Amino acid sequence: MKKVRIALLGAGMVAERHAQAISLCAGAELAGVFDIDADASRRRAAEWGCQAFESFDSLLDAPDVEAVFVLTPTDLHIEHARRALSSGKHVLVEKPVSRRASDVRALIRLAARRRVTCVPGHNYAYLPEYTRIKRLVHDGQLGAPRMAAVMFAIAHSEDVASHYDGVTWLVMPHHAYLLYGLFGLPRRVTAGAPRPAWERLEREDQAWVVLDYEPHLTAILFTTLGADDDSADPWTFTIKVLGSRGSASASWRSAIGRPAPGDTRLRLFAYEEAYERQVAAFVAAVRGDPSQIVSPLEDAAAVAKLVGAAETSIRRSRPIYLRTAGRASA
Repeated sequence: MKKVRIALLGAGMVAERHAQAISLCAGAELAGVFDIDADASRRRAAEWGCQAFESFDSLLDAPDVEAVFVLTPTDLHIEHARRALSSGKHVLVEKPVSRRASDVRALIRLAARRRVTCVPGHNYAYLPEYTRIKRLVHDGQLGAPRMAAVMFAIAHSEDVASHYDGVTWLVMPHHAYLLYGLFGLPRRVTAGAPRPAWERLEREDQAWVVLDYEPHLTAILFTTLGADDDSADPWTFTIKVLGSRGSASASWRSAIGRPAPGDTRLRLFAYEEAYERQVAAFVAAVRGDPSQIVSPLEDAAAVAKLVGAAETSIRRSRPIYLRTAGRASA
């Protein structure tokens, strides 16, 4: 079958992961890249062996580009996704798709009218260990859920962090769609963020969220960019669910490596694999089989509500109650 030719809109650091994943997918091919920084476009295109588009319009006009990955700053996601969908392109939008659920629902309607695929970049949901946890929870094999946790502890330099949003919208959307996939929306959201330890940046570098679900479930979400966890059973990235009849967990530290002997950096193979599985699922959906999409665009609307409630809770220093709480579809 002919490969799905994908163009990247945005050449930042996350583009590296998507380009690598596309190169490893038998059904996909990287057609090109466009970034408002023309030098970055040309540099990435030379590195990846693809075309450097001169503009977003030229990318959308390219007849051999079938799909677009929107990897631009969050505030531009909806505009760029809307233009790509209106041009008849299939689209993957990096998380968070939007801070407003209404924007996400508008994308869902547009994709349906244009009869094209549009999915969120919810790559953590493609971890095989997470899909196992989801199956066990939905099948009731863990019993009544009592406690869930998603932990993220990876130190970032201030220079690297300067390219991103604060952790509430940078990392917590991942936590949110994972919990939504397991349990739906909670009844109550309580969140907090300490004063950041950055020297220059004012955005938060650490945050916590507690979700209360009826009747007896508490979920704890935690993110820090200020510290690594090198202790036993580290919280680099970890998911846990404790139930009345069983428990389950997943961790990026289940398989690790190093780029070269003596290199102190870690390769987190599970993290890389999540991108690869996401591309494979996207390609299958473009080719008419959406069954492999484990976190659809509807989940991104729930993320906007949940993370938006957490942001409000931080700002107002009080719990936020959600009007529509309940279980996500299995």
